[in-house]
Amino acid sequence: MKKNIIFLGTILISGLALSQVGVNTAVPKATFDIVGASTDTAKTDGLIAPRLKGSELKAKDALYAAAQTGAIVYVTEALAPAGTTVKTANVTTVGYFYFDGTAWQKIAYGSFTETDGVIGNEVLNATANGGLTRAGSGTAVNPYTLGLTSGTANGQVMTWNGTAWSPANALNIYNSDGTLTADRTVTFGGRALTFKGSEQQTFWGATGTLNQYGTTSCANMILNAADSNGNGVAARMHFQIYPEQSAQIIADSDATGLSLSTSQTTVSAPISFLTNPGGVNAVQRAEISGDGRFNINNTLSIGYTAQQTFTGTQKLKVNGSIVTTGGTYPDYVFEDYYNKTSVIKPTYKFTSLYDTEKFIKENRHLPGVTSIRELDKTEEGYSFNISDLSVQSLEKIEELYLHTIEQQKQIDEQKSQITLLLAITEKLKSEVELLKKKEDIE
Repeated sequence: MKKNIIFLGTILISGLALSQVGVNTAVPKATFDIVGASTDTAKTDGLIAPRLKGSELKAKDALYAAAQTGAIVYVTEALAPAGTTVKTANVTTVGYFYFDGTAWQKIAYGSFTETDGVIGNEVLNATANGGLTRAGSGTAVNPYTLGLTSGTANGQVMTWNGTAWSPANALNIYNSDGTLTADRTVTFGGRALTFKGSEQQTFWGATGTLNQYGTTSCANMILNAADSNGNGVAARMHFQIYPEQSAQIIADSDATGLSLSTSQTTVSAPISFLTNPGGVNAVQRAEISGDGRFNINNTLSIGYTAQQTFTGTQKLKVNGSIVTTGGTYPDYVFEDYYNKTSVIKPTYKFTSLYDTEKFIKENRHLPGVTSIRELDKTEEGYSFNISDLSVQSLEKIEELYLHTIEQQKQIDEQKSQITLLLAITEKLKSEVELLKKKEDIE
């Protein structure tokens, strides 16, 4: 402590006497001149400003006013932004700070302010292709000049190749992997966007229409679902078309089927099938209604390998058998006839030909057969149930067989009676002949 007091006293005396203070020099060249011990490697050089923590400097806020303008300190521990005052608002980093009479300001490193002055008259002139070149004699008192051709678009990016400035090449949307940090919207603004591959190109028109082009052969769009069963095969669906061929929708690989449906619609939503014979608008040919009814507007052929020709009012051709399911079968005719009752159809009763004739006279149709008055009629004709008609027809056939069997039995019985009568007649005839002969003898 004694040494420090003596040194300080020496400085004060020297300052009072000379108005200049020197350290390690007898001839100070400024108000305070410190000469370093440059040849003494055992000593350190430097001037250390007062060192304080940000919190310590903040605690002395009231002591600093205009009179302390120019004071310099070194902050060893920064303040948190939320814990500063008006004077220490900038003390959020470690480093040198000076007081400007109002607040502490960070002494920046490597920054400078350039003012207008005499410089080397280097002018950047636009070249014919939109580039920039450096030129000038270095004798005029002018700032740097950037010469651009008229019509240069705002936002033009220039690149320097060491000799000249040139417009930068257009940037790719991505030339390396990237991740979006927020939602993005691309507005076409009347422009189209095309992605080109070696065989396919995807094109968005100016109105946003999406097109897929096959540049070498087919146009193909593929939907892939992740492999969920671990067999290494994804389920896929193709939308593709080859030149001058039919368009195709194909489910392949691990797909288990292909469904065409309407679902969760606010109103009944049918599926329509439309075609055209060429050169005209498509016309609906078939429709599956929202409740599952299937209607075909034209003819239908089943079981053939090629389209069939229909004539007249023909609408259906089947190459094979037709199987239908009904609620009953006409065996109840025989069951009722022989058992006097039917379990298959308890309401059925076999009727005699006399009763049948009576029913026909009264109703003008066979009993058990749907009357024409009960059929629906449209412009195309009457509609009737083929399965019901088939059962009703077989019912009448079985009844006819039973009536025929009864008649055959009657015929057989009558034949027996006729044979017996013939025998009796012959016997009587013989007896008559004998009587005649006796009469002749007598």
